[in-house]
Amino acid sequence: MLRGLGAEREYRNDEMIDNQLRSVLFQVPKPGTDPGECLDGPPLPDCFSGVVDLGALDVQRGRDHGMPTYNELRVAYGLSPKRSFAAITGERSERFPRNLESGGADPLSNPHILDFVQLRNRVGDLLKLGSDEAEDEAVTGVRRTTTAARLRALYGRVSRVDAFVGMMAEPHVRGTEFGELQLRIWRRQFEALRDGDRFVYLNDQYLKTIAERYGVDYRHTLSELIRMNTGVYVRGNVFKVREEA
Repeated sequence: MLRGLGAEREYRNDEMIDNQLRSVLFQVPKPGTDPGECLDGPPLPDCFSGVVDLGALDVQRGRDHGMPTYNELRVAYGLSPKRSFAAITGERSERFPRNLESGGADPLSNPHILDFVQLRNRVGDLLKLGSDEAEDEAVTGVRRTTTAARLRALYGRVSRVDAFVGMMAEPHVRGTEFGELQLRIWRRQFEALRDGDRFVYLNDQYLKTIAERYGVDYRHTLSELIRMNTGVYVRGNVFKVREEA
């Protein structure tokens, strides 16, 4: 399992939530069916009456619990509010292409607004749409319409954007997998957990003694911990996929 995880490429942490989280994570069995048998048996419609979209569920959770809107949460974390949908996503346009906005039809009812027009692998190389390589290697994609345009059509005003939606749509801070708001939230929470716990390992006065007497040091990389606990050899940086020769 560990070797497999180390060889599998991951999608980016962005608004394009993986279908396994949107369509497979929570399945609702039909009455009288055995979910265990359905996993390896008939196709989904024969086993399940529906699925739960985790992204949609997170939006609803935020509303149920009275979370602030996206801009209100940005301000609460010391960030300036965004004034446009394009400012949220970092894209150039928050308009649909003219052929989608003409004719009076609602662009949101057109499924082709979500078509991928470009896919790239982890090093930025273009992949052929519909190819096996695209299926296995794609980590980023460009859709026919911008995220900003779809947000504008859904919300109308930036002040209405849900916090979860807005933070997922933000461009990543360089060197991270988070936008500004997510990064600020995660950093503050983990700093609070560290500073508020008197038993956190850094406060152990015997760490130096243990290292000197037994040669045991808490400073280990994740790859070293995997090797020591499992005997499985993994490369030094377990978060990077080994490039094929």
